[in-house]
Amino acid sequence: MRSRVAATLGLFAFGIVAGFGLAEAGLRAYASFDFPASRQILGYDPLAILIEPVGELGYRQKPSSIFRYPNGTSATSNIAGYRGPLVPIPKPAGRFRVVLLGRSTTHGYGVNDDETIDYYLRELLAQRFPGRQIDVVNLGFDGYDSYQDFERLRADGLPLEPDVVIVNSGINDVGNARLAELRDRDPRTLIYEPDLKRLRAEHAHGGPTIATLVKHYSFLARLGGVIRDRTITTRARALRRVPNPQAADYFERNLHRIAELLAPTGAALIFSTTPSALAVNFRPNASLPVYYCLADATDT
Repeated sequence: MRSRVAATLGLFAFGIVAGFGLAEAGLRAYASFDFPASRQILGYDPLAILIEPVGELGYRQKPSSIFRYPNGTSATSNIAGYRGPLVPIPKPAGRFRVVLLGRSTTHGYGVNDDETIDYYLRELLAQRFPGRQIDVVNLGFDGYDSYQDFERLRADGLPLEPDVVIVNSGINDVGNARLAELRDRDPRTLIYEPDLKRLRAEHAHGGPTIATLVKHYSFLARLGGVIRDRTITTRARALRRVPNPQAADYFERNLHRIAELLAPTGAALIFSTTPSALAVNFRPNASLPVYYCLADATDT
């Protein structure tokens, strides 16, 4: 009787393992023929993520990493976690330093390292002011809203001793108007919120969890995240019909925080809004397939 039970349990366990193995092999084979699906599944590898927490709720590109974009371009970060040449800290005497803050357009989403705003600024300023030592440091990153600008300035910007800070912000704060009862320093405004929560917890516990390692080695284990995020995105788009006016107040408070943080340094501060082509390229009732948009182009 015991041997029969053991054999049954063994056969059952073998069936589970074999079924999981076949499902894993099938998913990997499917992903090898479907590039968009493969890229999405690979994006859920928890150990391949190229961001790291900074400050209270902030994040930045992982130092000495390469962010690859779908169009074939890439963003290379230096050992301090930003694009472009590394600048010395403390700032040498006689050096003039410009720090850029902002979202993906500032960071340079979809362009190579020699096509970014900071790259062109360094060239233009060198031509206009020959003989002067001028640094342009790009602390912008993909997905930043105004609070992320504040966090990055506090953590990485102030030690650079900037003479000018340019904040190119606003568009990603529109996405915060999707949220009900928006609170101050709201983690829901982070597009990387689940990853950052996990990274902070793993840092506190000294390393990756078993669940993280399983998802790293198994495509099948990542499917839950893909399905969950698609469901959340669909539900969010269905609910955000009336923009939350608290988002504008939140944006204003964060700009004040940046100004107050920078005031004691004596650095000049420039606020620059991101240009929008919504009125030109989209009908008023157009539904826009990007995460920061609301119900349609008019609401956005």
